[in-house]
Amino acid sequence: SIGDSIAGHFHTCALHGNGTVSCWGPGGKGQLGTGYRNDRFRPAEVAGLHDATAIAAGAAHTCAVHSHGRVSCWGDGSLGQMGNGSDTSNLSWELVPGLTRVATIAAGSHANCAVHTDGDVSCWGWGTTTTTGYRSPRKIVGLADIASVAVGWGSTCAVGEDGSVHCWPFSDQVRPVRVPGISDAVAVAAGDHGYCALHAGGGVSCWGENNSAGQLGDGSTDPRAEPVRLEGIDDAVAITVSTQSDEGQAHACAMHRDGAVSCWGANAFGQLGDGTFEPRLVPTPVLTPRGFDPEEVSANPTGFVRTWMDRFVEEREAEFPWLRAAWDFARHRTSFVAGLEYGGMATYLCDGRGVFQVCMSDRVAVRSMRLGTLIHELGHVYDFTPRLAVSPRAWGAVQLYFAVKHPDCYTRSGFGAGVELLADTLEHLVVPTAWLGYHRPRADVDPSAFDSLECPTATDRPTEEAIEVVLAGLAGRVPDWYTENITSGAELWAAIRSAPSVRILQNLQNEFGGLCSMEWFTQPLDIDRLPPANENQFRDGGCA
Repeated sequence: SIGDSIAGHFHTCALHGNGTVSCWGPGGKGQLGTGYRNDRFRPAEVAGLHDATAIAAGAAHTCAVHSHGRVSCWGDGSLGQMGNGSDTSNLSWELVPGLTRVATIAAGSHANCAVHTDGDVSCWGWGTTTTTGYRSPRKIVGLADIASVAVGWGSTCAVGEDGSVHCWPFSDQVRPVRVPGISDAVAVAAGDHGYCALHAGGGVSCWGENNSAGQLGDGSTDPRAEPVRLEGIDDAVAITVSTQSDEGQAHACAMHRDGAVSCWGANAFGQLGDGTFEPRLVPTPVLTPRGFDPEEVSANPTGFVRTWMDRFVEEREAEFPWLRAAWDFARHRTSFVAGLEYGGMATYLCDGRGVFQVCMSDRVAVRSMRLGTLIHELGHVYDFTPRLAVSPRAWGAVQLYFAVKHPDCYTRSGFGAGVELLADTLEHLVVPTAWLGYHRPRADVDPSAFDSLECPTATDRPTEEAIEVVLAGLAGRVPDWYTENITSGAELWAAIRSAPSVRILQNLQNEFGGLCSMEWFTQPLDIDRLPPANENQFRDGGCA
């Protein structure tokens, strides 16, 4: 079971044939059941659980059915997910009070529903019952002889033994309503007010008021009050519909009898698996994934991260040569650090003085397997290491562009202007949804790391001009912005002096005849030793 998270942080749990359960992924809320809050890159056994018969994962919590019909939950309980009448969380599994004779269970982002052996349904958590009293399990009145249930975002559906489907929204009163036109359903999937039912013959029908991403698969983005059969699917054996994610709109998938998979809807993350980032309004075949040889995958978290990125870079290097350059340079310097203060960090160092300084990124550390985070840090690696650039001069122009355009974004004592937004733009090119973090710091950023976390000059995504500048620099071409705005050493020095940076000075030190003197060029730069902005330091100014 993969966690139904709207925040893009997905943990996964597997039920073994011997009744044990293993979980892996983000563990900050205790959702892995190990007794700790650590992330795990490889499956870790849920401590003390040996008689599970069913498993369901939510956004940051997990529940299991025991062989004796009781239910246990662990992880985030802030919205009543633990079913114990409170908002407390559990690092290890604990029985849900008063819940017995359970056959199977389903989890949503912040709620759960259990189907009892007699066909009744009990639900708890935010979004499945009523706006009050949701912290403890309660029977859903009006349902009987239920075979399975699906918990969506703000709505829930159940499939009856007779093939009927019944759904209800999260409101002050729970009133299940039968879905018209379906009498042979064997399963149902619920997303964010979008639903799909699997018919006994292998067909799929979808409906709902939310079809903004084409997740209903009918070739449109129009809402559907009643179920519509999807063309091209007549041999499905399983279906799923995602909730509306904070980082990407919803999608749906169906598995066919031969093991193939078709998906449709939003695709900003590549979640449709068709090799593109383009949305699909109708079912589209998923490309056969290239698996890992178990011998390739290290049990060590650092080795795991390196193997994962080896494969990703191999798949994308033709499109992004800079990514290959950065990864080849940083691979042996990249490590997993569980206690890292931030999601990721890239550091750099410089040796020598003046024109003899050699700078490079010397370390990359991550604390979770988030692709955007690692791409962002590799962006820093490329930016911090001049030898990686196709043309240092062209890349220096890119660096100057971001420093001048964003002098007040994530700086410390006047330094670092534009650095984070440049890395964010590189991240955006590889992971298109990365713009959601472009104009604001990540939640794990320590406010004391910068003079201000405000970034008034940044937009909610990279501008077309910013992307053009970066693409030109990556290709080794000096961006048009630079040649149009920097026409003399005086203009260049004034721009550099407004946002001083060793990176920029190294890459542009030979412009306009070169710098007159390097006596003040130290690492780190001493802002008090820099010549004034109105005193041109390049040779075209005469070196007075």
